[in-house]
Amino acid sequence: MNCCEHCITKPVTPRYQVVLQTGLCVPMRDGVELATDVYRPIGYPGELPSILIRTKYGKADYRLPEPSKPVAMTFAAQGYAVVVQELRGLFDSGGHFALLEHDAKDGYDTLSWIASQPWSTGRVGTYGCSALGITQVLTAQLCHPAHRCAIVEGAGGAMSGDRQRPITRGLVLTTPPD
Repeated sequence: MNCCEHCITKPVTPRYQVVLQTGLCVPMRDGVELATDVYRPIGYPGELPSILIRTKYGKADYRLPEPSKPVAMTFAAQGYAVVVQELRGLFDSGGHFALLEHDAKDGYDTLSWIASQPWSTGRVGTYGCSALGITQVLTAQLCHPAHRCAIVEGAGGAMSGDRQRPITRGLVLTTPPD
């Protein structure tokens, strides 16, 4: 079990079957399109709260039928839309990868895209461990109105140094309710 899956300690009974929409291209403010998959519960009554996972490791590990990273399926089966996106310049996403350079704005633009979808309540949380956590912290700094919380597991790692590790392990950032 890796750090991104330790919070799922026992099997969760799915409340919904899940449909996966692949091959989406989400436009950023500069015209670059980022490869995105969306997992949604089938038969959910109404709009969905969403969870955004932005990854530099590719979306394939989250996909059906037997994902090595079951978190997207687990959250979607409980009634969330889960958006998994590859970072700029990696895998199927357009643009050029530059470590940390575009993460904040691309995260912000993706939150705007999620909030504008007909299936979305306009309330989005973010989730991820290590590098995926760093992208969340950078996105959170821009204070998007749709961004409700960030579950940041072990963000920082080798990049943060020892003095920052205590504040980036298991960090949950929230915004006040409406």
